Amino acid sequence: MVMLICLHGSSGRPADWGSFPEEVAPTIRSHRLQGGIPSNDGHTFFTKLPDGTIDPAEIATRADALAAHIATFEPGAAPLLMGYSSGATIAAAILLRHPSASAGAVLLRPQPPFPDASFPPLGCPPALILAGRHDARRVPGAAETLARQLRSAGSDVEMHMLDTGHGLDPAGQDRQLAKAWLARFAAPAKDGNSQA
Repeated sequence: MVMLICLHGSSGRPADWGSFPEEVAPTIRSHRLQGGIPSNDGHTFFTKLPDGTIDPAEIATRADALAAHIATFEPGAAPLLMGYSSGATIAAAILLRHPSASAGAVLLRPQPPFPDASFPPLGCPPALILAGRHDARRVPGAAETLARQLRSAGSDVEMHMLDTGHGLDPAGQDRQLAKAWLARFAAPAKDGNSQA
């Protein structure tokens, strides 16, 4: 039975998703994880260096631990991942480091967790990347770099550059595209919360 694991953004919390998971995956059981690192008024799944860049070793360690944690939910049944911002970035790290840990991922405004790395074919699961053309929190070409890395690792990547910034598109394109992509998966719907 497929499950959708939802990973919030930096300084966020599970409630930040609102009704988004139910809107994009009404027949898929969802589970909203909370990042294990306190950050401002919320939590995060990994920390960044003082200059705002990602420490590849640190996110690798966090992704390994998160993949192991997720595997305990339904042993033998790889879940779907859906992440926003830093949640999407660590979801991408899981895809690249633990391809069998997930059945696929929706990545909303991600950045490459390992921007300078090359990846051989790994049997990486499919991914949907939804990037913002006016996203001031991402360097130009970030989404394209991640898409190229995932494809190199064997993923069937669908990428869309939306006419919006870092937040979700107010016109609803994120919802529409995520719902259409997730429609290939189906399972009874149910929601829950926990902390990573």
